[in-house]
Amino acid sequence: MLQALRKSTKSWTMRIILIGLAATFVVFFGQFSGGGGRHGGGHGGGNANPLVEVGGTRLTVQQISQAFNQEIQAVAPIFGGQLDTEQARRIGLLDRAVRRLVANELVVLGAGDLGVAISDDQVRQAIVSRPEFQNSTGQFDAAVFATFLLRAGLTEDQLVEQVRADIASRQYVNAVQVGGATPFTLAETVYNYREERRTAEYVMIGFDSFTDISAPTQAELATYFEAEGQVFQAPEYRAATIVSITPEELAGEIAVDEDEVLAEYEDRLQEFHVPEQRELQQAVFSDREGAIAARDRIDAGESYDAVVSSALGSDPVDLGQVIASDLLPEMADAAFVLGEDEVSAPVESPLGWHLIRATAVTPAETAPFEDVRDQLAGAADCAGRYFRGDGSGRRRTGRRRDAGRGGRAQRHAGEPDRWRIQHRS
Repeated sequence: MLQALRKSTKSWTMRIILIGLAATFVVFFGQFSGGGGRHGGGHGGGNANPLVEVGGTRLTVQQISQAFNQEIQAVAPIFGGQLDTEQARRIGLLDRAVRRLVANELVVLGAGDLGVAISDDQVRQAIVSRPEFQNSTGQFDAAVFATFLLRAGLTEDQLVEQVRADIASRQYVNAVQVGGATPFTLAETVYNYREERRTAEYVMIGFDSFTDISAPTQAELATYFEAEGQVFQAPEYRAATIVSITPEELAGEIAVDEDEVLAEYEDRLQEFHVPEQRELQQAVFSDREGAIAARDRIDAGESYDAVVSSALGSDPVDLGQVIASDLLPEMADAAFVLGEDEVSAPVESPLGWHLIRATAVTPAETAPFEDVRDQLAGAADCAGRYFRGDGSGRRRTGRRRDAGRGGRAQRHAGEPDRWRIQHRS
């Protein structure tokens, strides 16, 4: 069954049918109702109602609104940060958000049909190794991670599922792309469409050329105001008082000895470990015989690139720099015993038969305690341990519990006020 599916995806007729099928899932809909959202996306009571359904998976208002907001944030700098929701709809960002969600879901479903399963450990390693979640020392930082989630409007569970889907999709798409050659007629049609140009003539009519326009009457002004009154309506504002306190502001009140810092290092040792990495290329064959024949040619002295190009009609797929958990287990077992420029024996996976080449090898590395000691003993970490209540940080000064006053926090005499009060209006 899987073999037949892999062969069918190499047909451009089949691919066009699949693309057409994906397009039918896109449901064009009007304006969202309800308030909330950074750019006015709907977060009201209708979030649970599905607007689009893809293979049994329902995309809700909240998911589409979140994707829409991400599209707005991506292009807002081009408009000087002044792009509002209505303008974004007019330039097609809403449609693009829906198409992106549908396409991603179709790829995830396809990966699921082929049995591509991503473990929790693979997801965790992918998150820890992402640069946007690392601090200046190149290590995973929980505070940076939390800030990213806040700015992106995501929960931790949502991000985990996104990363899991991304890994599965990448493995699925890489396999489907291998061996496909673009027909000349299709390539020519796409090229002509993209490169087509128009020459146009236009006439500019200046405002000063209109000289016989009379002043509007009071009745005309009243009618216009009644029809376009929202143009003259000022937005609603609120005045607020904000009390904020940060871990850095409490750091001076927390004493952490060297044993506690070392214990924190041992507890979080996995964060400071960079697993072995390899830069890999792969070629995926539809059957074992083809993979063996190609490997025999390589053993006879032909280059990997030349053999793959002649056997599949395309260049090897560059997987980039990966860790073992990025790959299917059977692929990882074969790839991570290779030396530089070595080619694996044919490896079978749900995606086909693979010949994998390692173009570069980076050994595993763990940052020594001395290199990360300051980070572990820093203000955010110390305060974080205190707030978690795990006993790893002890307060030297500050608040104490007064059981006689109902357990309310009381201040020592003369202690400076560390709470910042901001008035916003």
